[in-house]
Amino acid sequence: MLYREGALEAYLFHFGYKQWNVHTALLMFAGVGEFKSEAAEDTVLFWAETGGNLWAADDTGWLAVLSVGTSEARFVSERDLTDTVAGLRPVESRFFDMIERLGEEEESWDWESGRDFRTDTPMDSAFVDPAVLEQPGPR
Repeated sequence: MLYREGALEAYLFHFGYKQWNVHTALLMFAGVGEFKSEAAEDTVLFWAETGGNLWAADDTGWLAVLSVGTSEARFVSERDLTDTVAGLRPVESRFFDMIERLGEEEESWDWESGRDFRTDTPMDSAFVDPAVLEQPGPR
């Protein structure tokens, strides 16, 4: 999770649909409105995409569009997503950078050793804010 250039970025990667994880993530984004520094509403997008790709702004496949203000969050049915999707393209790029690095590490893993594959890549400051890592809790 990163806070970069006025936006909160979170990489939520699951194999398969896990209902409670999706609900928790949407609640988390809805809850950050209280801490916003700007009054303008922000947009949270949720979509099912197995490749991690962003869709075009005018695509009809977005599963949920959550509008987050300072005092409320609500799902909206109509929203121009042009600026939102354009703003997320760098996030999409960083996500694929992380996947590429993970792929290189997995390929270099010694399959003969029998040890579990371990990596620190998702904890790299390119992908997660160091302040998040300073918080107590499981990793």
